Amino acid sequence: TVVDLSDLLPNTVIMAVTVAASMTTGSPLPPAELEKVTMACEEALQLNESRKDILLYLESRMSMLAPNLTAILGSALAARLITHSGGLLNLSRMPAQNIMLIGSQKKASLGMSAASGTVAQGIIWQCDIVMSTPPMFRNRAIKLVAGKCGLVARVDSFNESPGGEVGQTFRDKILASLGKVQEPPPAPLKKSLPAPDDTKKSRRGGKRHRAMKEKYGMSEVRKQANRLKFGTDAEETYAQDDDDGFGMLGVSTGQGKIKLQVKHQKMTIPKNKRAQQQGPKATGSSGATGGMSSSLAFTPVQGIELINPEAQRAKQGAGDRYFSSTGTFTQVAKERATKF
Repeated sequence: TVVDLSDLLPNTVIMAVTVAASMTTGSPLPPAELEKVTMACEEALQLNESRKDILLYLESRMSMLAPNLTAILGSALAARLITHSGGLLNLSRMPAQNIMLIGSQKKASLGMSAASGTVAQGIIWQCDIVMSTPPMFRNRAIKLVAGKCGLVARVDSFNESPGGEVGQTFRDKILASLGKVQEPPPAPLKKSLPAPDDTKKSRRGGKRHRAMKEKYGMSEVRKQANRLKFGTDAEETYAQDDDDGFGMLGVSTGQGKIKLQVKHQKMTIPKNKRAQQQGPKATGSSGATGGMSSSLAFTPVQGIELINPEAQRAKQGAGDRYFSSTGTFTQVAKERATKF
């Protein structure tokens, strides 16, 4: 005889009874013990029948006891949820994560588990909202329903909203949220390219534009004055209306003054003066003299003497002009010229 014990005993006790029945060889019980076991089974069955009658009564009276919870789950499922939680007051005190697990059963997979990533299947799993949701969104649906059930249980425990308006509002919000999640993503918009601009534009380049930039551009002195060195104060101008400082001018010299860089120009000497300064050496690079000059001199004392004309010419000083045998007084020469 096969008996469904899920409504009578907890899951752990059912498993222990099933394992003990399959491993024992079996032996007839004495008449006294058999009578006690039979009476206990009859009482358990009577309690189960009474429990079912209470559930049917709750289902018929759920619109008055918990109208908002009935609006979300339905009368039968709301009655089972209240019965497993131990009353409407206990249900209102439970958090949402515990409400999801009410009525769930542990699965003994014996090492060959095929469990998925879904939440444990409790009483809320049998709700019409969860069952009508696609499998990939059921976890989200269970969490939404469990959270709203906790809220409407608190509303029903305080006997507020007897018409079930709060529960119906929450049910509409759950359906709207799930519908929004299931909507396909919007198709990407194909934007057309902008119309090409065929208008003729002025070209800002060329020699004239560069000359204008150089004319009105910022000078190097102004650029250095606009710069500031980090961590140091720039020197300020005095006796002026503005407070502009010198900036980085003269920072490299260690002074707060403008450093002017003078461009050294090469002096040019005319060719005639250059020839006079260089003398006879400018005519040739070998140092040769004219054809009439000679290094041999005939003297009455020594006869033929070898001399250097250039050395003799260098020894002549300013006194030779006055005391030489050929020199004359300029003033006397002028007077003679006037007399004659």
